[in-house]
Amino acid sequence: MTNPASLSALLASEAFNSTDRHFASLMERLAGGNSPALTLASALASRWLADGQSCLPLGQVAGRPYPQAGAGGAAQVDCPSQEEWEEQLRATPVVGRPGEIKPLILDESGRLYLQRYWRYEQDVARDLLQRLGGSLDGMDKTLLAGTLKRLFPGPCQPGETDWQQVAVFAALRQRLCVITGGPGTGKTYTVARLLAALLEQPGGDKRIIRLAAPTGKAV
Repeated sequence: MTNPASLSALLASEAFNSTDRHFASLMERLAGGNSPALTLASALASRWLADGQSCLPLGQVAGRPYPQAGAGGAAQVDCPSQEEWEEQLRATPVVGRPGEIKPLILDESGRLYLQRYWRYEQDVARDLLQRLGGSLDGMDKTLLAGTLKRLFPGPCQPGETDWQQVAVFAALRQRLCVITGGPGTGKTYTVARLLAALLEQPGGDKRIIRLAAPTGKAV
């Protein structure tokens, strides 16, 4: 079980910010009692969200010290085992199962969400599944073959595949395509040629293109 004194010291440390602390305090008040397991989980869920994660996978921290680099006198607590933690959280009135209207949602895989972000994730998943439901119609295959040959003229070495060309071809044949790759692998280069190929297809002059670059680094 999480030690209350150690938890208070951890919450006051640089491991959490004021938003994390206030959110954890709010969940504790709404739950109507002192629950170190809930306080710790709420603070961590807020911290994970600030770090760009939609949820807190309890399995990543359960049953071990947090933070793991808490040496040299830094504040640190021992997290409950995942089974114990989930049981304690579900016993509080602020933690519900998927579909319930509670401030926090704990799913069957041990992922703890803020209610809003659980709904966001469900909406995105539903939209993606709908987009995966069909292919694009009206594709001129002969024109596409010529476009790809012109946009990707460089010959590949024997046994090699031009994955940028494959990505463009795949994206033009379906309603949803995810293009991934590390820095400098040519994702922007590929998308530029994808748009060029799309505009050359029938009706291309009437298409509306929207581009979003969350990092602000795409050029």
